[in-house]
Amino acid sequence: MAYPRQALAQGGAQLLRDTETERLLYDMATPIFTAAGISPKAVRIGIIQDNTLNAFVTQGLNMFFHTGLLLEAGSAEEGIGVMA
Repeated sequence: MAYPRQALAQGGAQLLRDTETERLLYDMATPIFTAAGISPKAVRIGIIQDNTLNAFVTQGLNMFFHTGLLLEAGSAEEGIGVMA
C-alpha cells in the first residue's frame, strides 16, 4: 500500500503498520464500502500513532485512524460508526 508518507511526515505523524489490526478494520468496513458503491480494494486504511480520538479520509480513498481512537473505542460498533 502506498500512503502519502511525505504529507504525513510533514505533519509530524507516524504511520504504524499492524497487519492484524488493518485486516480487522478492512473486514469491519467492507459492508460499508460495498453499500456505498465503493470497491473495498480501492480503499487504503492506515493507522497513525497519535493519542487523540480522530480519524480522517484523504484524496485517493486513504482512510486513517489514530491509535487513540482505536484504543478508546468501547466496541467494534463504535469503530464501525466512525467508518460510516
